[in-house]
Amino acid sequence: MNPGDEVDGNASEQRRNKAVQGVGVPGLPAGTSAPAGKARPGAAPDAPAGQRWGVVLATVSDEGHEKVAAVARDRFAATYPDLKDAYVRSTERGSVVMVGHFSGPADPAVKPFLERIKAISPDGKVQPFARVYLSRVQTSSDAVGPYDLTRARRKFPNTHPLFTVQVAMWSDFDSNTITMDEVRNKADAYCKGLRARGVEAYVKHDEDKRLSIVTVGVFDSTAYDPRSTLFSPAVEKVFKQFPTMLVNGDELLQPPQKGTPAGTPLSKQQCALIEIPP
Repeated sequence: MNPGDEVDGNASEQRRNKAVQGVGVPGLPAGTSAPAGKARPGAAPDAPAGQRWGVVLATVSDEGHEKVAAVARDRFAATYPDLKDAYVRSTERGSVVMVGHFSGPADPAVKPFLERIKAISPDGKVQPFARVYLSRVQTSSDAVGPYDLTRARRKFPNTHPLFTVQVAMWSDFDSNTITMDEVRNKADAYCKGLRARGVEAYVKHDEDKRLSIVTVGVFDSTAYDPRSTLFSPAVEKVFKQFPTMLVNGDELLQPPQKGTPAGTPLSKQQCALIEIPP
């Protein structure tokens, strides 16, 4: 596959699109088009666990886009058997019609599925879906909550770098012993508990990595001096308040370094200063 044409690895972060004027699709409602560029999938019921990617069939950004997209989805499903399971993802800015659920670009089912959709031709000549592409599906769980770390970045859009201190993490570590919903809920609960105590806490969920982190504070470039290797007093204050990283609610312990005497006790892992993505 040509990643530039067929994969949009971060569609949920793309700027708002206007209605795309692309390849015409028979029976497509006015104001709708097959994709001629990248689109922004919208929030909707969660995709199957671990399958957060789908194929974009059409985009809509005009007024009433949700209803228009729903009509397009119904017509696609009724007209083309391969599109009977198409679905709509919407935000206040626009909607997309998608089909299929995949774990990512490397999913072996992606290439044959894309080829089958692109080959659809109602008259044996025109291929209305020849420019479809794979995109990450934004879901309801991607919505930015009141304490989402993204909000910290939005407060300081021109501050680079911007840091925070990670104090806790929840994940199933590929064990399949805890669901992503449980991971999110536990991290959210811990963050809200800190907020109730007056702590400036934030939470960030990563559906692809199946983990959630909780952080404290927001700091600019003075947070750490690489020459002296010293942290700022404000960061040191957070380290003192949260001396040990929590993982799934328990203190993270490290084994002794190689060469240390036998019987050396486990050491506690310090919380970490991390950069907030731009």
